[in-house]
Amino acid sequence: MKSILVRVMLLLLFVTSLPNNMVLAHHSYGDSSYFGRKDRHLTSTHLRSVDELFCVDTKQSSLDLKETSNAIRDILYERNYDYLGNKRINFYREGGTSKHCSDLTKSELKDVKIRYIFTDNTKPYCGSSSYSCVDRPDLYEDDELNVYHGTYGIAYIRPQDFRNLPDYIINHETGHLLGMPDGGPNAPDKSSCQDSIMHSADYGCSNGRPKNPTAKDLATVEDETYSN
Repeated sequence: MKSILVRVMLLLLFVTSLPNNMVLAHHSYGDSSYFGRKDRHLTSTHLRSVDELFCVDTKQSSLDLKETSNAIRDILYERNYDYLGNKRINFYREGGTSKHCSDLTKSELKDVKIRYIFTDNTKPYCGSSSYSCVDRPDLYEDDELNVYHGTYGIAYIRPQDFRNLPDYIINHETGHLLGMPDGGPNAPDKSSCQDSIMHSADYGCSNGRPKNPTAKDLATVEDETYSN
């Protein structure tokens, strides 16, 4: 009996000594020493009654709106992040295949939580034209939780990234909009590589550029939908 008790105590000591991300079996949310803050996600992901409306805009590129919009729909709908948190995340397309984000009225656009903007020059938005990025223009601070939230986000995507790796780039940038940070030795916050679409070859990891978020990514996002 005594030996069993000792083993249990040693096991508890081992588990509690692990980093938080290992205890949870997936990586943490956007704790960032690089940005000096904790970013989280769109506030709508906490609510079952609010859809994550998204729109697509290809005006700043040679991509066809209908083809691009349908491709993104197929990547998002009823797959991966969609329906997580008992449908707290529920993607819905605004404007269909006939309206760019910039064609939506101000009234229509105010409820669009996610905007995929394709542009041949991402430098004005990302600081460099060599990669795609995400911006959440209206981040606000929750002093009590010491985190930042945003009501909407914009993914600025290079057409060549979408043509070459459509699933990876949409799922990776959507992961950012849902609050997950980049990771890996070449990421802004240098870290070890983890089993995540956010920790990819772009940041010095050996998993290439996965098409889909991993089970750990989905667990991270789902857990966050139930948080504050």
